[in-house]
Amino acid sequence: RQREKLNGKKPIPIVVLSAAKGEMVRAAKKLGISDFFIKSTSIDKLVPKLKFLLGEIIWEHHCSHH
Repeated sequence: RQREKLNGKKPIPIVVLSAAKGEMVRAAKKLGISDFFIKSTSIDKLVPKLKFLLGEIIWEHHCSHH
């Protein structure tokens, strides 16, 4: 995340899927992850978030080439 800031680039989405809770979630968020899902999260919750995060990348890539 520090390199992205130094280079003026938008952060690459990082999504964590883990069985851990509590402190692990807080630590991961401090590191700058985009989102954290606890294992057993339904696909109905995971897919929309991934589409949103990937959609931002695709849209920015498209705009930068036009």
